[in-house]
Amino acid sequence: MRRALPAALALLALLASAGTASAAIRTATDDQGRTMRFSVEVPGTSIEPYADVLRKSIHGDEISRVTVRIVSFQAMRRICGSDAGACYGGRRHPRIVIPAEKDNLARVLLHEYGHHIDATHANGRLPEPNGTPRWYAARHIGQRLHTGFLALDYSHGWSRSVPEIFAEDYVQLQLKVPYRIRGLKPPSAAVLRALRLDLTGSAAGPPPVEPPSTPLVIHRSGTLAPDQSFEVPFGLLGPGRRVQLRTTVTGAGGPAVARVEIRCDGTTIGQGQASDGVPVDLDLQNQGPGDCRTVVTGVSGSAGYDLELTLSIETAPASPFAAALASLTHGTAGA
Repeated sequence: MRRALPAALALLALLASAGTASAAIRTATDDQGRTMRFSVEVPGTSIEPYADVLRKSIHGDEISRVTVRIVSFQAMRRICGSDAGACYGGRRHPRIVIPAEKDNLARVLLHEYGHHIDATHANGRLPEPNGTPRWYAARHIGQRLHTGFLALDYSHGWSRSVPEIFAEDYVQLQLKVPYRIRGLKPPSAAVLRALRLDLTGSAAGPPPVEPPSTPLVIHRSGTLAPDQSFEVPFGLLGPGRRVQLRTTVTGAGGPAVARVEIRCDGTTIGQGQASDGVPVDLDLQNQGPGDCRTVVTGVSGSAGYDLELTLSIETAPASPFAAALASLTHGTAGA
């Protein structure tokens, strides 16, 4: 049930026209009247079990842009690879290739449809495949990519590939089955809520939600020695976010200096240096989505610090999608 690797994708493209030329193309509709397409390449196979799984799935208009190829087990192995149970591929003409002789049909088909969801739902400026914005932030994907724990491809293996984690989380959203990703906990209730919010609107964009009436404000204070750091993690679950930070430093028994940074997905998006009587004020607009953190590091002298972080949604966003993505979250602080 892995996503097709480049060689298999190339083979899928080559076989697409030949495979469907002699196949019976059948259609069904979901509960909203959207067309679902099936290429039946094993005579006598009914499309209804496949159509029923997709009808019950969480999906949108993208369901009409994929063809489910129902092939023999041997043909699936030739197309997808000898270790695969099914596969997804094709940018211009997306296809799910699945064998007719499949016992755990719902799980396999939903996993591959999760890849189709991933491919058809944008996640800011990030290269595909990358999941969906709220899911990406709730799963801390940006931080895990930065540390090298995960990859957008298969360079770290199947279980540490972002598209496979997204596809398996999509399965977990709808089926109570054992989680197949090794080394990562199953999606929490918060992750599943984030994913559901990403998918319950139209396929053309994120679902419209009312922005919170008041910004989220986080206060932290403490002391730092030189080279000691303090972090406040937080998440931006969509674009059009405003991040405001004010940090003051007071020397303990002498002058003190501290460096202040805001990092998102491993990139510094704002920084400054605070000292006695000279605070740092950062006002960053049109940010997100991303896994972020505020980092205060002592440079010289022992210092007391006071930090106020304000997260809000732009009232007049530069991005047309910013007003629609209105959910904010923040991680637990270390103090």
